[in-house]
Amino acid sequence: MINYVILKDDSGDSQYFSINSYTGVIHTRASFDREQKGSYLIEVQSQDSSESARPGQQGQPNTGGYIK
Repeated sequence: MINYVILKDDSGDSQYFSINSYTGVIHTRASFDREQKGSYLIEVQSQDSSESARPGQQGQPNTGGYIK
């Protein structure tokens, strides 16, 4: 199973979005006005529940999938 989360950062843009932790579907929490702000930046982290097969990462879950 893969879990998804929106990471918080200094821009504060993450507050305008929500994500379904099971499907990764992203929704907006606000109406946007392009004249006020032209773009938003969010980072999404995906993590599976399996142990990593990468060398030196035994016992650690696989993480990655950052989207900007």
